Amino acid sequence: MSGEREITQQLGMTFQQREETMNRHLSDSVVITTVGHTDTDDSVPPHKTLKRPLLNILDRAITELETRFCQKNLELMKATSSLVPTSGTFLHGALLHPLVELAGTDAGCLNNEILVAKPMLLKECPNEPDLSTVCKTLQHYKAAFPLLTMLHHRKRNLVILAHEKSITYKLDMDEFVREFAKGNRRLTLT
Repeated sequence: MSGEREITQQLGMTFQQREETMNRHLSDSVVITTVGHTDTDDSVPPHKTLKRPLLNILDRAITELETRFCQKNLELMKATSSLVPTSGTFLHGALLHPLVELAGTDAGCLNNEILVAKPMLLKECPNEPDLSTVCKTLQHYKAAFPLLTMLHHRKRNLVILAHEKSITYKLDMDEFVREFAKGNRRLTLT
């Protein structure tokens, strides 16, 4: 390079060195090693200049791993694995709890549905490894029963039974027997 400068100065020309620019295709890349020209003005060793970008990359990777494999996500993975028909935990109510929370459904209603659906699905699709086949089977039932309705008097009777059940759960049986025994009441056993 110094020979070129001398020649251009002798000829009365100005010597301009080309500016170094970053390739636009590599603007989002991290350069770990350099090939070719290195600046000698820099007093910091190359391994120390690469340390900060490497630590940033490691920090981002660790953060990503922590978010992907946090406790909540692990519970969701277990819940989705309990949806596989060949799994030993197929439609296990306790494992499905994270999905119930995520969907915002009632856990009690879901448990009642599982009690009915699980034996039927195991009977219809005993060896189906794929959930899509099970969904296709359920689609036939949906076509057979497009709309399930309950007559008004049946619904009214269910409400009455539920109300009476809540009353009997609140009833203290010892107190009830004492009150019943106070008078001259007899139970007729037939």
